[in-house]
Amino acid sequence: MEIITGKYTIKQIFKDHWPEFLEKYQKGIPDYVIENVEKILNCRDPQKLGYHKYVCEDHPDQVQVVPHSCKSRFCNSCGKIMADQWAEKAFCYLPDTPFYHITFTISDKLRSYFYLKPELRNLLFQASAETVLGWFKERGILPAIVSVLHNHGRAGNDHPHIHMLVSAGGLDLKTKEYWISQEFLPWNMLKVRWKVKLLLGLKGILPKDLKEFLFTLSWYVNVGIRLINARASIHYIGRYAKKPVIAETRIIDYDGQFVTFVYQDFRSNSEVKWTLPAEKFISLLIQHILAKQFRQIRYYGLLASRTRAKWQSFFRRWLFLKHKMRLLRWRERQIDFLKKDPLICPICGLGSFLIILEFPIQEHNAQFLTIFQPLLLESHLVLTLHILDKSHYPCRILAPPIGRKLVFSAIRQFSDKKQQRHKFS
Repeated sequence: MEIITGKYTIKQIFKDHWPEFLEKYQKGIPDYVIENVEKILNCRDPQKLGYHKYVCEDHPDQVQVVPHSCKSRFCNSCGKIMADQWAEKAFCYLPDTPFYHITFTISDKLRSYFYLKPELRNLLFQASAETVLGWFKERGILPAIVSVLHNHGRAGNDHPHIHMLVSAGGLDLKTKEYWISQEFLPWNMLKVRWKVKLLLGLKGILPKDLKEFLFTLSWYVNVGIRLINARASIHYIGRYAKKPVIAETRIIDYDGQFVTFVYQDFRSNSEVKWTLPAEKFISLLIQHILAKQFRQIRYYGLLASRTRAKWQSFFRRWLFLKHKMRLLRWRERQIDFLKKDPLICPICGLGSFLIILEFPIQEHNAQFLTIFQPLLLESHLVLTLHILDKSHYPCRILAPPIGRKLVFSAIRQFSDKKQQRHKFS
């Protein structure tokens, strides 16, 4: 596996204590949290998620089994890959211009409201975007903005805040032909506008006395240094948006009952060790799992979907990065990590052949669809397998022309049996 982890893994801690935890607190745990935890427990388990099996044609004893991953952002392994892929995609549509990294935080008096009503987190995006876009609009500029919600602090505590990448300038709204640079962002003004817009959005939710008290406080808004480009910030905010709360390298001890991890305290600027029961550790992590439909990364200004399509020619002429997207597949990541090709036979030095692609059918966990086929050669076939009306199982099938009859036959037989089973059940 190409992911570097510590001595103790989050998956192991959940395996040891999740069944008991779920039995004890199931009524208060949302379904999407249970789904994500089950995903990481089944990640790279061939019996649960299926696998690819590669075998050398001349040396059948040389076998490479590649289990399928869970693709959950709560999983440390899959989250790392997703973060890298998102960052790679982001480089392709960001304008080639300097950026500001702005952090919008809220008072600790508000955190309980956002925790008990997760839908309020949409207000964080709305208020922060209106704060920045409004200031730029007053100057006749439309900037490019990427916003990311971080739901936790360094200790894993509940601490929702927004990280925003804002271009140092934008499209001239008068001529709609030129780019106007902006060398300065007034952080003092931004924090006042941010406070007002968010508290207005919470109208009717907060008690009057609390709202008046919050208006008197000075909220923290940090405008970082002017970055030459967005590469560093993209990696920084991407790892929080696509990965779990705690990196496994920070877990320094686990004795089966208690977990000890370290974090960097922001105020003292020193490393702190925290030991807590495994049950509390699980509770600390799962509170930050967001609903499946919640968009943790959002785009505004020139990067909003409609705007980007409208000004596509302007982007191409002036601003797009000359960056060719390169999303690494499993084999390429393994080569980078292991410094060798995992699908090359160590005896003959030739490539292995994919002979089995197996994945479970979700309605019947004990059943598998198995397709025997050669590895992708010069030509291949990509199919999407539809089984019945309500079932949709995507399946990438690789086969040279000589093997296509075998593939189609396997799909036909499986589909017919599946339909007959449901027809007479």
